[in-house]
Order: sequence, then structure tokens, then C-alpha cells
Amino acid sequence: MATRSRKKLVPPEVQCIVTVLDECVRKIDVISDLPRELVHPGSVPEELGDTAVLSLRDHLRLAREHRSLQDTDAGKDESMASAVQDSLRDFLRHLRPHIEVEPVKTALQGAGPIIEEDQKAVQALWAGLQEFKDVLTERLLVSSREERERRRLGENVRERQRHNVKLLDRVEQEVRAATKHRDDVIGKKDEAIRRMKVSLHQVEREWEEFVQSMQKKAEQQHQSDLRNSEVKQLRLQEEANQLRAQLENLAAQNRERRTTLRTRNSKLETEIENWIQKYDTEMGGKQ
Repeated sequence: MATRSRKKLVPPEVQCIVTVLDECVRKIDVISDLPRELVHPGSVPEELGDTAVLSLRDHLRLAREHRSLQDTDAGKDESMASAVQDSLRDFLRHLRPHIEVEPVKTALQGAGPIIEEDQKAVQALWAGLQEFKDVLTERLLVSSREERERRRLGENVRERQRHNVKLLDRVEQEVRAATKHRDDVIGKKDEAIRRMKVSLHQVEREWEEFVQSMQKKAEQQHQSDLRNSEVKQLRLQEEANQLRAQLENLAAQNRERRTTLRTRNSKLETEIENWIQKYDTEMGGKQ
């Protein structure tokens, strides 16, 4: 879109701005792959040119010296940091304009190790500059009529946003009211459930107390019946013993009486026999 729209740029200063930004983006893209040192510098001169390679070597040397001075002498460290910045600017000035970025990046990536933290920082700078270039280019390509239309559309969007904010506030109020109503209903139901649980617990406790009372009464009645039964059993046992003693006494008396009766009976039989013999004798004498 930016390439097609750039044909609309009439003022040369606008074209110059875009060209400078493009060149800055390309050079920063190259910087993101600068090695820590040139370990394999074979193909680098072919892509960058001898002058740029010399500037790069000088920059890498100063960068190494600056890293070795960090956290030591603050004044010397600041001076060396300024020298490193100057050497980097010098290297960028010696890069050929409109250079093809990808071959240079490939050559630098194979020339030596890259400090990942520095690479990430430069890539972040490149992304920010690229975004700035796109935004600025788009703004420069917009005519006054398009700018007014854009502002009108922006105002419409802001108006819709304000309307949506009000609508959202109203919806949130309704949601809060509905939530409060729901919470109230749930609270009432929870209270009813709580009261029912309390009532049920009370009924269960009363039922348990009733069952325990009935069990206690039944146990007491059982113990009372058991005691009464034992007392009655003892009394009946005593009566049985008394009756057994009486029976034994009666049996003894009966045996004694029977013995007496047998004796009397035997005596009577003897007397009768004697009387019969005497009668027979007397009758025989009379005959």
C-alpha cells in the first residue's frame, strides 16, 4: 500500500524523508547482525566494501575495549562509549547507499559470534523505527480532504465509543442490579434452607431424645420386671420348699400311721385267729 501511495507524493521533501527513513531501517537491520569480532571475515569485504570493513574492524575493537572497561573507571568508560558511538556512525556512513540487506546480513552472520542481548535491543529499535516509518509515511500520503475525512471518521468512532461506554455502564448497572437481586434471592433461599436444617436438626435431636427416653424406660421396666421376677421366683421357691417340707412331713406321718395300722391290723388278725381257734376248740369239746 505504501509503494502504491508513494506515487501520490508530490513534494520532494516528503520523498526525501521517506528515503532517509528507508535507509535508516536498512542500516539498523544490518547492525542487528554485527558480530562480536570478525572470526571469519572472508566474504565480508565483498558485500560491504573495504572502507566499511576497516570502519567495522575499528568499531569492533573499540567495542571490545569498552566492554573491558565497564564497571571500572566511570570517566574513561563514558569517553570510550562516546568513541564506540562515533565509530558506529562512521561505519554506517561507509555503508553503500541502497545496499542489499540480506547478502550483507548473511555475510555478517557467518563472520563471527553475535551478542544476543545487543541483537535483541537493535531488533527492537529496528521494529520501532519500521513502525514509525510506516505511520509517518501513511500520514504524509494523506491529503487534507482525506485527513478531514479521517478526523470525521475518528470523531464518529469516538462518539460510538462514548455511546458504547454509556451502554456498557448501563449494562453493568443492570448486571449489578440483577446480580444483587440474584444474591438476595439466593440469600433468602439459603436462609430458608438454614432454618429448615435447624428445624430438621431439632426434630432429629428430639427424636433421638425420645428414642433414648423410651429405651431408658424400657430398660428400667425390664430391670424392674427382672427384679420382680427374681423376688417372685424366690418367694415361689420358698413356698415350694415349704410345701416340699410339708409333703415330707405328711409322708413321714403317713408312713408312721401305716406302720401303726399294720401293727394294729396284725394284732387284730392274731386275736381273730385266736378267737377262731378258741371257738373251734370249744365247739369241738361240746360235740
